[in-house]
Amino acid sequence: MDEPNRRDHITRRTALRRIGAASAAGAGLTILSRPRSARAATRAKWNAPKGVEVWQLTDKSYSQANIYCEHSYCSADSRRFVYERRNEAKKDGPNPAEYVVMELGTWKQERLDEGLARTGVAISRDGVFYYLKRFAPGDGLWLMRANLSDGKPRKVHRLEAPLWSIATVSSDHRYYACGRMLDGEIQDGKQVFGVCLIDLKTGQERILTRGTDIMNPHPQVAPDGKSLLIQHNRGGKVLPGGKYESLVGPEGATLFLLSLDGKRTPLQIGKPYTTPISGHETWIDPTREILASVAALDEYAPDKGNLVALRQGSAPRRVTKGYNFNHVHASRCGRVFLADDWKPPYRQVLGSIKTGKSCVLLDMYDSQRQMSKPAHAHTYLTRDLKWAIFNSDRTGPILLYAARVPGELIDDVLKA
Repeated sequence: MDEPNRRDHITRRTALRRIGAASAAGAGLTILSRPRSARAATRAKWNAPKGVEVWQLTDKSYSQANIYCEHSYCSADSRRFVYERRNEAKKDGPNPAEYVVMELGTWKQERLDEGLARTGVAISRDGVFYYLKRFAPGDGLWLMRANLSDGKPRKVHRLEAPLWSIATVSSDHRYYACGRMLDGEIQDGKQVFGVCLIDLKTGQERILTRGTDIMNPHPQVAPDGKSLLIQHNRGGKVLPGGKYESLVGPEGATLFLLSLDGKRTPLQIGKPYTTPISGHETWIDPTREILASVAALDEYAPDKGNLVALRQGSAPRRVTKGYNFNHVHASRCGRVFLADDWKPPYRQVLGSIKTGKSCVLLDMYDSQRQMSKPAHAHTYLTRDLKWAIFNSDRTGPILLYAARVPGELIDDVLKA
């Protein structure tokens, strides 16, 4: 489970602090005007199956990384993706990050906008990118959006209070949800958090649920738009003001569904049903199942399988076995998973969600290593399944890469 980077959480007291690196998926139309950004992508040597081409997309001039792996941060036509880097010109200002869009294959890129890094970022199912931005002093914090097909930022909603986590948006763009630290609300010496739902049609903001251990909710709107998938870090403790004391307690983390009127529905994952979740989960759109990894222990050890799929009211089914999976991604078509094996050589594994048949896409490293959170690969597939976007610090600095996925590889894992 990725512990939230405290610098990524924007509160009244921390809005002007520099935020750590993250990244994203999106689009670009023209070469950036700044010379150091105009360099072409270069082929990278990598241990990968025949036909897999790896391209290094960024250089060490920037602090950049991929946003996250749960969703495809790319345009609806898969031509462009968006990533985030440090705003070198304003790294100590109110918008310490830049969002850059890049065109796959041509590697042309342009600066989309500036904003608050990963906090509040979301991508819709049709490739519209949402993010947070501050304008003039006293103008407050704004939710922005840009269709990655045209790259034009637009103001959407002025927020009543800062937000806390990565966000989500419904398919019809009506609802936007994000975590929020509830300033002044303390329970038994712990900071209280909420899941905030914003109606983008009426402008109404509502706290759907509260708790001291939903500090890392990873909200994800269901394919039908009727509920949110929420991560529940049972027993976690954050001190008043936002300092983490523990991410989870002895029970470990689990998941629940949250209706738009605030009703919680527990899911049969995490103790006592399985080992605790890793903190990485996502919707499988067509089947409305949830893909997740759990701690690779006991009945969910690698030889038995710790990658599972589940739905409301049912026990999880194992998707595949043989790896110690951590971060997970499900393709938009719902047929393919991409997950990382959290042991050397830290393989990126591609497979069928239905049958579990899999293959190795990439070997990331040769030996055991400690990776900072920004260096996590956070790999995702473009919607057309032709590219995998990921981070790596294998050469030292954290850089952004793209791997071309041969159609034959996809066809093979999907064969019955």
